[in-house]
Amino acid sequence: MSKPHFTPVQKQLKDDWDNREYAQVISDNIKSIANFLSCFELSCRTKIAALSDRVTILEKKVEFIEGRAASIVARPVKSKNPEEARIAVLQAYKELSIMREKQLVYLS
Repeated sequence: MSKPHFTPVQKQLKDDWDNREYAQVISDNIKSIANFLSCFELSCRTKIAALSDRVTILEKKVEFIEGRAASIVARPVKSKNPEEARIAVLQAYKELSIMREKQLVYLS
């Protein structure tokens, strides 16, 4: 089998066609990569926004709980005898324990 002989013009046309086809393949691949990156960026933005909202909610919950704990701990114990003081401290401890249990349920 012999190799077909091309005239110089035919060779130039074939080379030009091959180069254009190669350039089209590269262009299509670049478009595909750009499309993927665009979709990926949108997906990441959506997920980051959702995480940001969740973090904001958790920060508000923590601030509220810190405020409640500070108000319970900062409450002065007024007592006339050791038994009243003991009862007041146990009550504060009980309130903190209940608040902690609610916190664990609230965050889960």
